Amino acid sequence: MYYLNYIAASTSNDSAVVLPDSRIVLCAFQGLENNAWVHDQDLVNANNGDMVLDGHESDRSVAELALEAALNKNQTEHLIKLLRRVHDKHEKFTITNQADLRALWDASGTRLTPPKPRQFHMWYRSLWDWACDLVKDPSVGPHCIFNVQRLSKFDGNSFIRLIDEPYTTDSFWNFQTELLANGKVLTFILYADKAKLSSFGCKKGYPVVARLANLPAVIQNSKGLSGGQVVGWLPVVREEKGHTGKPAWANFKMAVWHASFGVLLETIARHSKSGCWVKCWDGIARQLFPRILILSADYEEQ
Repeated sequence: MYYLNYIAASTSNDSAVVLPDSRIVLCAFQGLENNAWVHDQDLVNANNGDMVLDGHESDRSVAELALEAALNKNQTEHLIKLLRRVHDKHEKFTITNQADLRALWDASGTRLTPPKPRQFHMWYRSLWDWACDLVKDPSVGPHCIFNVQRLSKFDGNSFIRLIDEPYTTDSFWNFQTELLANGKVLTFILYADKAKLSSFGCKKGYPVVARLANLPAVIQNSKGLSGGQVVGWLPVVREEKGHTGKPAWANFKMAVWHASFGVLLETIARHSKSGCWVKCWDGIARQLFPRILILSADYEEQ
């Protein structure tokens, strides 16, 4: 028995489309859902009840390929034209496997003009050094919370979970449980706003603001040393004539910003696995493991 795992419910009336010289039949039955099973005994020709699934094996293979690859109408027509051209005109087809196709792509790539190299400058400061300065500062360090907390409140009937600070979240809890017994989490909140362009000297960039999530929210959101600090500027990708507004150019700008963010994160990545012992404000050395609690990037509309 031959089964076809495809139903296209695209018409309001029951209909069947038969491919010439093929056993594959595409049917549309009103009210049926996608991925329903159709038995070949149910697909019969209206003329004398003859089966419509007779044909060549190659036709069935092409039809199955079109379904599995989800080719649209234009792609299917193009595939059929290529096959007919090779068959009718006896053109030579030398590709035998995916490796041959990959080699053809690579050979074609060498004939293309190499893209013009573009360089972008990323100004930033070390996230690790900035956070260590805070935990060492006698006016900020005492407010840092290194032990995760879980709070609940009674609503009259039962206790419900209460989250009011970054160090009371599940993410902070999960970070803490992954560490060694003496390990402490040093968490960061990073925010980049591509809608705000900042100037510093003769340079321009989009600011990246960092906050230390070990501090209570009221201190994080304050002004001064313990509040949000600009730790970097994403580069400005200037528009180029001939590329502006195109999807490829928008993707290129995204790639530049993501790579720039990666440069900033490298300043804490080296300590994320093994941690680093830091002598804090109280003279006690703590093994701190950096983690990103929140990373929010508001890019400009493309």
